[in-house]
Amino acid sequence: MDGLLRILIVDESVPGRKFLANALSGLDGVKAVDSVANGRIALTRLRQLSVDVILFDVMGTTGNLLETLEKIVDNYPQISVVLMGEEDAVAPDMVVKSFQIGALEYIRKPSLGGDEITETKKFRRLFFPLLGLLHARRNIRAMKSEIPPSPASPGAVALPQRKNGIVGSPSESVFPKIASLLPRRFDLIALGISTGGPNALAEVIPKLPADLGVPILLVQHMPAGMTAALADSLNMKSRLAVREAIHREEVLPNTVYIAPGGRHMLVIRETGVSNPFRRVIALSDSPPENSCRPSVDVLFRSVAAAYYGNILAIIMTGMGYDGLAGIRIMKEQGCYCLTQTEETCTVYGMPRVVNNAQLADERIRLDRLAARITELIGRGRGK
Repeated sequence: MDGLLRILIVDESVPGRKFLANALSGLDGVKAVDSVANGRIALTRLRQLSVDVILFDVMGTTGNLLETLEKIVDNYPQISVVLMGEEDAVAPDMVVKSFQIGALEYIRKPSLGGDEITETKKFRRLFFPLLGLLHARRNIRAMKSEIPPSPASPGAVALPQRKNGIVGSPSESVFPKIASLLPRRFDLIALGISTGGPNALAEVIPKLPADLGVPILLVQHMPAGMTAALADSLNMKSRLAVREAIHREEVLPNTVYIAPGGRHMLVIRETGVSNPFRRVIALSDSPPENSCRPSVDVLFRSVAAAYYGNILAIIMTGMGYDGLAGIRIMKEQGCYCLTQTEETCTVYGMPRVVNNAQLADERIRLDRLAARITELIGRGRGK
């Protein structure tokens, strides 16, 4: 193996395939091994080639995109799929469904009608941050394939576990003291998530009860126009109300508010009103933080000011460190923090930095996260 990241390009346009192949050729550590016009041909090539990444243009391929993705996930789980599309010509609901099937990320495809040198630079600037993630995923999967299975559980690597799906190690002294660390009640759930998020959220939000009793404020790193489709998809599957947040709307229990793509979401405590506990959403176009807008840190800082310590903070799958600074601030007020376990994350980045900073109170498997949230919130309500 030469160590190169082997990429298959799927784009119905001949100029598009040529552009992408040339753009990738200028990046270190990658190799475009082939380019094809559609998903059907791509599946044929996968039987013949060694491929690490599929770069899939969603334009003109929406008819077979979802079917192709399902077959890739089922038959080639080691391959990462990155979607791309031109800014004004993508169906957001199709992209969200693709994420929920297993697509890793989405990037904007520069216009082929502009200056080729300028557009190539734009594409490389968008794709370059993904290279570290794609290499890491390829290498981790290769290492996992070499680890012998545990005798107690064929095909799986044994992990140190506590009851309720909580995972930890004997050296983590926080775990024996979980009961004494819990706040008396929770008034809010604040959740940050990124790469792999739509798929993970579909495993958690629909399993929460209709009478959960608190609101959920959620930042998912996604481009503008796609978070509304994500909210609609989750709302159709969930007992809670799920919607894209609106500026100045009141924060109410049993509702999930998703930050709009491209805008920061904050929560503020209103003053001079008859209800001293009234909080409302504020949307902002201020500059990105941690290269993100919406940013988890922006939301978490506002939550700390509006809710003090009665906060259940959750950090799930995602690349980078957005949310770490916000968790620190909320921890100073006594918030309780859950992180998604490494082996259930698509990308163990955001949870990793919180865990390494010793800010997580519990690490929970994805399949147990909804149940644990329900247990913790219900505890404060006498359930």
